Amino acid sequence: MALWLAADGRPWACGIFVAWCAGVVSTIDNVLRPLFAKSGVKLPGMMLFVGMFGGLIAFGIVGLFLGPIILYLLRELTRVANEAA
Repeated sequence: MALWLAADGRPWACGIFVAWCAGVVSTIDNVLRPLFAKSGVKLPGMMLFVGMFGGLIAFGIVGLFLGPIILYLLRELTRVANEAA
């Protein structure tokens, strides 16, 4: 969108759009996503962040959801294995 605005000869609109996306949308996304994801998956905040970041690196965009799920499953499997021993 920013490239289209710049190519259309509207540099002020392009600058405002980039500032809005970088400042407001990105900040809200980085704050609200972990809060919403935390309510669905019962993981500590730091573990959720590590799962989302690691999943993003390993699996791409889908990893944002797969990472915490895999961590949760591993944690529960470890808990069950410890109880059985």
